[in-house]
Amino acid sequence: MQDSVFTKIIKREIPAEILEENDELIVILSIGPLNPGHVLVISKEQIESVWDLSEPLYQTVMRTSSEWAKKLEKYTDKPKVGMFVMGFGVPHAHVHIAPITEQQMEPLEKDIQSAKPETLANVAEQLRKL
Repeated sequence: MQDSVFTKIIKREIPAEILEENDELIVILSIGPLNPGHVLVISKEQIESVWDLSEPLYQTVMRTSSEWAKKLEKYTDKPKVGMFVMGFGVPHAHVHIAPITEQQMEPLEKDIQSAKPETLANVAEQLRKL
């Protein structure tokens, strides 16, 4: 597997503002922040999806994400700190923690549509069978 940009950061082949690092993960500032303080919590092991992390590593990533969210709440003047696991962009498990505004959430909320009860029942039935 070819090294991702995050693996190159971990190997110090690409510079980054590293905020925390241990044997399992690295936390860096995003180079494309939604707002100042936008951090990435990244597994050191190059696994494509957060959902494919081992349970212990997943718990470490989520605990660290929570810790950084609390730090960002103290740092920012934005009303909320959000967590995003998008699965696009870099094929290397990572979580975005970023200060956000209500206006930044509006584009997502515009795409939300109320589902009909029968649609919900159908989806629920299918998911219960998995």
